[in-house]
Amino acid sequence: MKLLLDENLSPSLAGKLAERGVAASHVAHLGLSGATDPEVWSYAFDHDQIVVTAHASDFLRLADTGELHAGLVVFRAGALSRAEQWAWLEPVVER
Repeated sequence: MKLLLDENLSPSLAGKLAERGVAASHVAHLGLSGATDPEVWSYAFDHDQIVVTAHASDFLRLADTGELHAGLVVFRAGALSRAEQWAWLEPVVER
């Protein structure tokens, strides 16, 4: 499993995921800060990564209109703290 964390999530999640043996990158670490959602989606597609984001409507629309993709994890709550983001993501990773 390879994850791409969107700009609206904490970059610190990448480290927590690495501790669990999950390959994860944050858009800020890839030079994609400020990239549009379609650009992030395309990057993830090209690198076989699951996008993790809090931009539900944008990425759900992209997922619905394109080719088969590695996946999408959507947080449907805004303004989550780093701890809350991890609390939401950890069960996904454990599953």
